[in-house]
Amino acid sequence: MVNQYLRTLIVCLSIACLLLTGACTSNTAEVTPTATAIRLTPSFTSPPPTLTQTITATATATSTLTIPPTLTPTASQTPLPSATLPARVEIKGIQGTYQTYELGCEANAAAQMARFFGLTINEREFQAALPLTDNPDTGFVGQVEGIWGLIPPNSYGVHAEPVAAELRNFGLNAKAHRQYSMAEIREELSAGRPVMVWVIGGVRQGRATAYTAGDGSVITVAPYEHTVLVTGYGADYFTFLDGKEVYHRSTAQFADSWQVLGNMAITIDVPHFLPEPQT
Repeated sequence: MVNQYLRTLIVCLSIACLLLTGACTSNTAEVTPTATAIRLTPSFTSPPPTLTQTITATATATSTLTIPPTLTPTASQTPLPSATLPARVEIKGIQGTYQTYELGCEANAAAQMARFFGLTINEREFQAALPLTDNPDTGFVGQVEGIWGLIPPNSYGVHAEPVAAELRNFGLNAKAHRQYSMAEIREELSAGRPVMVWVIGGVRQGRATAYTAGDGSVITVAPYEHTVLVTGYGADYFTFLDGKEVYHRSTAQFADSWQVLGNMAITIDVPHFLPEPQT
């Protein structure tokens, strides 16, 4: 009886243990997925997106600050060297001739200028082409075979503008000037071009006087008005071709004689229809 009771008790205890074991196993299965989920949370496995954006912005700012300034203003401020005229110039190849008429110095100088630039002009033809007036600013005054040293309305001569106009008619690019300067003459001579000037006698002293022409113009004239070609210069002198004669005058002598009639001059520019002269 006792043995049967013991067997029954053992069976009951065994069943109870089995029930307890199943309960424990069921609790462990429920906890394990939770723990696994915590370990595998993906939000901590890569850097936050904001870190990448910050790095990109910093790199862009650095690139902007390192752009070098332009160098163009510095280069444009570099001064250019200035041209320096020669200390001495003598133009060669000008053929001097005695003037044909007593008062034909303008036609003679014009023919010599034209010949230097490659154009042959007959002195008589040039003189005949000049207009005849009582105003030397518009034409030739008086008789070309008259007495030298008088002033209008007596036989006198002609000033720069009509002579330059006639040279242009013959095909040269001639320009008449008033109040021309010695610096400009030096520039022309340095370029190999002679200059025609209005002086007194053989580049001597003189005096100016006012003359009223028939058209009402008041003109500066002077006794012994004369034209010569300037063909060279040095430190303190200029060289002149006067008909067939070549001579030098000091810069002061030239200035004194030239200013009497207002520093009149004629220059010839190139190009024109003739070849540029060879010096």
